[in-house]
Amino acid sequence: MKNNFETSKTLNNSFVYGMGSFFNIFNSEHKKCFEIAEKNNFFFHSSISYPGSSLFYKTISKNKTNNDKKLILKIAGYSYDQLRYEIDESLKEFKLDQLFGFQLWEKLPLNQNKINQKELIRIISYLEKLKKEKVIKKTFFQIEPDKFLFEEIDFFDGYAFYGYPYELQLEKKHFLKIIKAKKILLQFQFFGGRNTKIFRESFKKKTDNLNDIEIDKLWINECLNFTNNISENNCLFVGCTQKSRRLDYLANLLSQRRDHINLKEFNFSDNLKHQTKSNYSTDKHPSYLKKVRSNWFLTKVYLKKFLKI
Repeated sequence: MKNNFETSKTLNNSFVYGMGSFFNIFNSEHKKCFEIAEKNNFFFHSSISYPGSSLFYKTISKNKTNNDKKLILKIAGYSYDQLRYEIDESLKEFKLDQLFGFQLWEKLPLNQNKINQKELIRIISYLEKLKKEKVIKKTFFQIEPDKFLFEEIDFFDGYAFYGYPYELQLEKKHFLKIIKAKKILLQFQFFGGRNTKIFRESFKKKTDNLNDIEIDKLWINECLNFTNNISENNCLFVGCTQKSRRLDYLANLLSQRRDHINLKEFNFSDNLKHQTKSNYSTDKHPSYLKKVRSNWFLTKVYLKKFLKI
């Protein structure tokens, strides 16, 4: 299925500050991280499903209009009605007239385990409408190995996936088609992932007599070299951290002219040390979304944070 979307133009490799964790508007370190991201004109990645994220984003932004133009919001795309609901709620909750784009998580409308083409066409048409109205510039889809044929999903501008030194959780044939079509790569978990520490731990074993700060810097260098070898341009790499020293160091690295370092070949989905899998239920998603967006849920989260102080 082909589309009439705007063709993706080459995009320099850029960092995206991920806001998947809870960010506390009263926490000075959290605020400092956001200020570093804003100062360095980083992109942002968030969702209405991340508790407190929109409140933090709206409260801390000093130049929200500029931030909005680089904001990517994750939404559901497993049905047209749910997609419309989450788009409307996202625009309202983040107070947006425009943003960079929407990223659909890895499920599409199905009918008897096959893509529901009629429903999908409704989704594509609405996203195209938002582009024509200049509400968004790009669309992204989170792709998992062995799930869809690339020809079924080739209308998106970019594709999100998990990537760790030195593994891409993508089918190699999909990766090559994305590169050939000059689509955007949206790499998740740039710093190695909150729950996936095996790559960092393996790296740490190679370092001798170094403190945590020095190891952190070497690891960030390793991650950046990996990302730059995935693609020399057209890659947005998403990282979530609440340690300002990490973000500050990365910002300094990105501001420097660096020689390209060729790495060994990386692994694809057929040869992974670890695969991050998602078993998130579409049936339970609406009730979960309602719960985590409630004022009472957010109040409880803040109360827990204050009680720990």
